[in-house]
Amino acid sequence: EATGSDVALISLGTWISGNGLDQNNDGVSGKLYTKDITIDDLSTIIPTGWSRTIQTVRLTGKQIQDLYKEGYDAVGTGKNYPYMLVNPEDMELEDGKTYQVAISGISEKLASETEVTDSGIVGIDAAKEFFGKFKTLSEADAEWK
Repeated sequence: EATGSDVALISLGTWISGNGLDQNNDGVSGKLYTKDITIDDLSTIIPTGWSRTIQTVRLTGKQIQDLYKEGYDAVGTGKNYPYMLVNPEDMELEDGKTYQVAISGISEKLASETEVTDSGIVGIDAAKEFFGKFKTLSEADAEWK
């Protein structure tokens, strides 16, 4: 939302056996629980952590769907981390249409095929602005707007 992107592909930082100690540092590995949300909580659920900025790419609907199915090969082992596709609920991706995609987890292969743009927007700042709009937070509150 902060970058004006149409959709987001967010890699998940789950542990994958066989990838050694070099796991996915670009993924989301935290969860939110029913409680007051602190800035420390936010830093675990956004892929940019405390200080990195949001990256975007332009991809076709087909490329987005293919990446969603394939996942993110963070360490070059072929054991890929899943992507979570975040898009407005009523939006159908068209194969031939090009979309701006906020992305965490950009493989060397993908970076060689498309231009990666640094939005200049620090992820934690965008998260604080977004979550700061709510007194309480529920699934219904967090719909993509």
